[in-house]
Amino acid sequence: MRIILFCFLLLSNVMQSQEIDITDLAELQEIQEALNIENQLPNDTDVVIEDNLQIEQTIEISAVEEPFFGYNFFESTNDTSAPVLDIPLQADYILSFNDEVQITLIGNVQRSINTNIDLSGNVLLPEIGYIALVDLPLSEANKKLKAIIEETYIGTEIYLSVITPSLRKVSVIGAVKKPGTYLVNPFLSLIEIIKYANGLDDNSSIRAIKIISTNGSEKVIDLYDFLINGDSSANINLKNGDTVIVGATNKFVRLMGGIQRSKIYEYTDNDSYADLINFAQGFVFSANKNLIAAQIIQDNVLKTSYVEMSDKVSNDGLLLELIIGKLNLKIDKDAVVKGDSVTSGLYQYSYGD
Repeated sequence: MRIILFCFLLLSNVMQSQEIDITDLAELQEIQEALNIENQLPNDTDVVIEDNLQIEQTIEISAVEEPFFGYNFFESTNDTSAPVLDIPLQADYILSFNDEVQITLIGNVQRSINTNIDLSGNVLLPEIGYIALVDLPLSEANKKLKAIIEETYIGTEIYLSVITPSLRKVSVIGAVKKPGTYLVNPFLSLIEIIKYANGLDDNSSIRAIKIISTNGSEKVIDLYDFLINGDSSANINLKNGDTVIVGATNKFVRLMGGIQRSKIYEYTDNDSYADLINFAQGFVFSANKNLIAAQIIQDNVLKTSYVEMSDKVSNDGLLLELIIGKLNLKIDKDAVVKGDSVTSGLYQYSYGD
């Protein structure tokens, strides 16, 4: 009967925050059931509830609009699949095969040369020969050409620019909604190519995205570096022939209670509980930092136990929830009295005065 009443109250207040006093494990289990925690577990998992924690604390649980943090960032509707080429190129633009470039010589030698980077990755300069430029950032290619020109033509400066960048053929496979090979803009980033693939599937991992180049080299990108910390170097530009592999994971944890942003976050074995709280933008002012409880599956047993912020998640089993308690604040304030005919100041009062 208690469970039915709780579920009714939860549904009737779905658009509002609720305060729930958890005073014993039975009530905690009811909350787990109401939140459908079992839906996160494999169908064949045999879960045993272990009575190993009593929580006496008020925890605020809010409705979660976007359950998996960051997924909405990859949702995009393209009106056209035709690449756009009239965007100015930055100094970190990576030169590729068939890029049309302009090499301008100024000084003792005055000359302008328009040429393409051939399929060997080279450009041909008269009186100098072939120079390899493919896969170099535009700024690095300028430095390389400058060093060569200074040895050949005294008192001559050189400037390299891209007239028409070539398109890039990039493949996206794995846990995306529309895997495939796409002909895309030459300055397309990792995040943009995932948007081309219509975004992420459920349980997609955005913390270990693998990029394989045509030469066999691999990079593993953690996009939380960009989505949480704003590190734009994580959102790298892709090269022609790159293959992007988006894997799947079951390492998701719901953060709730005394934190700023209640959502479901992906975690890795290297994360600490402090890292998870940082993902959620930290504590609210009324958070009880000494009351952090984790729900963990370990040896087919669903456990709820206290954890320390410095603890590594990898020391535990499969983490499901992290619950941060909130302080029960008491009001203890004086009345402010001010005016022309009274003695202004602070005065203690009792309820009803």
